[in-house]
This record gives sequence, C-alpha cells and structure tokens, in this order.
Amino acid sequence: MKLFYSFLPPPDSVKVIQPTLLEIPNKGILALLRSNQNRVMQSWSEDDRKSWSAVIPTDLLNPNSGIDAVTTTSGKYLLVNNAMESGDSWEVGRNKLYLYASDEGKNW
Repeated sequence: MKLFYSFLPPPDSVKVIQPTLLEIPNKGILALLRSNQNRVMQSWSEDDRKSWSAVIPTDLLNPNSGIDAVTTTSGKYLLVNNAMESGDSWEVGRNKLYLYASDEGKNW
C-alpha cells in the first residue's frame, strides 16, 4: 500500500486544507481540497507527489466544509461534498450532502 503523505500546495496558491487524494491511472494523483473560495479546489501531481500543479477551482460549490473522495472497486471515483456556497454563519451551506461520481476524476 502506497501512503499519500507528502502533499504540499504550491506557495503561490490560495488557502486550502484537508486534501483528499485519488490515484488516477496514467494521469497521476489528483488532490481535491477544501478552500475558502466557495469551490472545491484541485491540484495534480504527475511525478508521484514530488511536485504539484497550481491549485485551481473546480466547478463544484463548497462552503469551506470538509470533503472526501474514494475509488470504488470498479474504478469509479466518488466525492461527498456540501455543494452550496457559504453564508453569514458557519452552518449555512452545510445542511445538505451531495454524492458525485466520476469515471476519470475531472467531470463530476
């Protein structure tokens, strides 16, 4: 089992925390990240976590709440997320969970 422990976002990136990592065959490692940007952010490593691309937003809304992703035994990827924008208080946007599926880790 390979451990995913060496994630560091590039220093010029936006504020992100709590990465969830997916190994995508023939593409690299996808980091999906919680952020303060009202979006799930992403970064890719194509060299086994030695370097990472700039952190960029996905199309997925997120109110700066935790996310998690897994790879199924069939090879599909699942992501659970509060897909809403943040509000005036911390609980706004966190009252519904969404489950997304992807075949390649890009289109959810």
